Amino acid sequence: MPCKSVFDRMAQCIAKVLAIQQPLSPESSAADYAGWDSVTHTYVVLALEEEFGVQLPVEKTIEAETLEILAEMIRYELSQQASHGDAA
Repeated sequence: MPCKSVFDRMAQCIAKVLAIQQPLSPESSAADYAGWDSVTHTYVVLALEEEFGVQLPVEKTIEAETLEILAEMIRYELSQQASHGDAA
């Protein structure tokens, strides 16, 4: 089974929280999806933290202008975990 990319896993997670079927684009933003308000954003962040096992700074996730930037934040947190794990 091929490994899903961070963006694909993130998009699947977001789609589940928003209960949408439409594909999510890396260039899109939260404003592009009906129902993605501040409360839903909190649920999205919590779901992403659970999915990836990372802590995301909520303030920065709110500032993310596109879903690709949000995916980059997750990649960064994953890389930080990996580098700290290697040091242990």
